[in-house]
Amino acid sequence: MKLNNHQLIKHKMKQLLFPVFIIVLVSCSSAMTVKNSFIDNDSEDQYVAKVYFIRTMPVKYKGVADSRITVDINGEPLLKIDEGAYTLLKIKPAKASITTHSRTLFTTKYEPIKVTRTREYNFIAGKTYFINLERVNEEFRGIFYDPSPVTLDVAKKLTERLRAVGNARSEPIDEILKVADIPTPSKLDPALPENLYPGKPYLIKGNPKYVAPKQPEGKNEITFDKPPEPETAIDKK
Repeated sequence: MKLNNHQLIKHKMKQLLFPVFIIVLVSCSSAMTVKNSFIDNDSEDQYVAKVYFIRTMPVKYKGVADSRITVDINGEPLLKIDEGAYTLLKIKPAKASITTHSRTLFTTKYEPIKVTRTREYNFIAGKTYFINLERVNEEFRGIFYDPSPVTLDVAKKLTERLRAVGNARSEPIDEILKVADIPTPSKLDPALPENLYPGKPYLIKGNPKYVAPKQPEGKNEITFDKPPEPETAIDKK
């Protein structure tokens, strides 16, 4: 069927834009491994712990908090990962602290601040782990990422529409049939602001309230926001 000029232009535009669309998708979902003493890509699987790091796509856009985040292990940079991607790292057996580093807006601050969240792991040789870098929204206190452990079934659901990058391309999660049970970190205590944002004041403190002197026993104690105003005498007519 012969196309008219309008149809021909639309067809050409689709041909030109489709590769660009694919490039954008690829570039927006990536993970970059940092040179690290804990990574071991040379040993056989039985001698290393296989650790998948997952970062899903958010439902709502949250500005700077959606930028690339950094993950470190025992204080050493390990991984930088974007939204919509997951990857696989082969790590030497170790008891390790996994920490996320990201930026967020905080209360009335105009500039983003850096926030962290840490969990303790025991990586065992021959075992497979799935760590979901879960975005936690603390509303006006900002957003942080919790490196929480998940099961294989949960990991499969989380990565259904994510892009596998790095080692995960040859060992995608959806092809894993079964993994051995592993001890997981205990549940974290509530994320208190002073722990998430060290050095940042959580509450804006105003002037201390005026408290009236303590009354003798048997009389009610009264607290005022400020000293009471003296009563104004009213002339009797």
